[in-house]
Amino acid sequence: MTLKALPLKTMDSAALTLAILEATGNDPLVFNAIRDATFLHRNQTRANRGQLERTSYIEHPLRGALRLIRWGVTDRDLIIAAILHDTVEDCAADILIHFLSIDPSEISKAEARAYAADWIRITYGIGAATLVMAVTNEFPVPGATRAERAAAYVEHARAGICSDVRVFLVKFTDYMDNAAGLYHNDVPGNRGMVVRLAGKYLPMADVFEDAREPEALLRYVNREGLAEITLKIRTSRKRLEKLAA
Repeated sequence: MTLKALPLKTMDSAALTLAILEATGNDPLVFNAIRDATFLHRNQTRANRGQLERTSYIEHPLRGALRLIRWGVTDRDLIIAAILHDTVEDCAADILIHFLSIDPSEISKAEARAYAADWIRITYGIGAATLVMAVTNEFPVPGATRAERAAAYVEHARAGICSDVRVFLVKFTDYMDNAAGLYHNDVPGNRGMVVRLAGKYLPMADVFEDAREPEALLRYVNREGLAEITLKIRTSRKRLEKLAA
């Protein structure tokens, strides 16, 4: 069995990296994006399936990038944006410290994000940077309730997804990891978290359904990829409805 045949959920960061590099012809800019994202997410972990141990966070963006590739995506900006999609939101301070020699304690969080976005633009191009910023969540409004924050998340995502099919793709592969696979975490002790996240992500199924434009998507994915996206929107809705009940 080759890396091309392995299910994404069974692949660790090494396997994901090798598969991405193999598929992109060892593109040096893709390699650099993996290197930088791995460094920036080095101290983060992610809840794994069920009762299994937590895993390195970098598996999440790498899985998203490889999922796009398996759907037929060859656009370099899309692949790099998937790899870097959480870096501005989660790692702006590290970008300033380690890549820009700026003390983040001396500026606001909004300014730090702006500097981080500029670093991506200069290092990886305006296309990748624009996509990363389009899927970067806005700062929560001070004093907002959990329900208000969830509604703001959906509306911000809707604006980006409906404006650019490439944003749709980066956000959807992220959604696949965060929402479509949430049922794996529905184990004793996690019920409250699972119900809350299912309620947050459930409206996104309708957002993706409404924004799904087959002809636009086929400019970037193959027909098999389009069929899987269409199927996953519908199956994820059913799973989230069940989890949120």
